[in-house]
Amino acid sequence: MQPDDLDIETEFVQSWSSETRYNRLFSAGSYTSPERLKQITRIDYARDMALIATVMLEDREVQIGVARYVLRPDNRTCEFALTVADAWQHRGIGRALMLNLIDTASAPE
Repeated sequence: MQPDDLDIETEFVQSWSSETRYNRLFSAGSYTSPERLKQITRIDYARDMALIATVMLEDREVQIGVARYVLRPDNRTCEFALTVADAWQHRGIGRALMLNLIDTASAPE
C-alpha cells in the first residue's frame, strides 16, 4: 500500500457490509474517517506493512483485500489485520495475502 492508494482504500472500506465492518472494526456502526484512511495509507515501512489485493474491473483498479501488520514496541512481535471484500471471500485471497504478509515480516532486513 502506498499513499496514492487512498482512493481505492477508501472505496474498499466504504463497500464493506455491516458484518464485515463489525468483524474488522468491532462495531457495525463504525465509520473510518478520511483522516484515519489517509493515515493508514502512509506506511512506516521500518515498522509496518500493508499489502493489498486488487483486480481490474471495467478498466479500473479495485481493491478486494488488505493484510497489514504493525510492529510492537518489543520489535519481535506484531499485531495484524486481514480483510477481504464480501464478494471475494472464500476464494483463497485472504490466505494468499496472509502468506505474503508473513513472508514480508520474516524477511531479513
